[in-house]
Amino acid sequence: KRQDEAGVRVRATVSPKRELGIRAVVDGWRRLSTGALNTVLFTRLDWRVTSSWSWATWAEYRNAGAQRFTIATRVFFDPVHSVTVSGQLQYRWGGRLGGAPLQQDLAAIFNLIARPVEALRVQLRLRYDFDDVWSNHRLPQTLWSYVDVGLTLRERDLLRCRYDVRLFLDERESTRARVPNPEHWLWVEYVFRY
Repeated sequence: KRQDEAGVRVRATVSPKRELGIRAVVDGWRRLSTGALNTVLFTRLDWRVTSSWSWATWAEYRNAGAQRFTIATRVFFDPVHSVTVSGQLQYRWGGRLGGAPLQQDLAAIFNLIARPVEALRVQLRLRYDFDDVWSNHRLPQTLWSYVDVGLTLRERDLLRCRYDVRLFLDERESTRARVPNPEHWLWVEYVFRY
């Protein structure tokens, strides 16, 4: 904690079975100068369903400043050593209880990583964010994807190329005036280690 804070944090990890894991965190602290009380509650369940499939789900509550509730779930699939596929869905509420309606946002992520040969790594990522599910005129709504390719040329050298596309979907005035939409980005990087 900072010099102006005092509190307690408790963490627990339990594995009732080899393929099942449960984690929990309770964190509470008070800012001494203002007397403000802050809390973080977190719990996560990880389950190895089969040798190829695993699933995780978690929930979090924070009240540092404004309240925020998050629930999320993620699925992993790694059918062979060289390929991993995952998908994540997250829903979050934020704001002050008893005040204005809580802001609710949604995020969905798809990720694929492949190593067809030892020297080549390819990652494809697709992410959708909707920062206010009740209004498409107030906060961003975006669809972002990229392909990242890394090639080991020699034992210590890496050539990396990444291409991003970001599409803005909301109806805000700033988004309507945005040029370009979608945005395209290209990075080329060469890493030399000696």
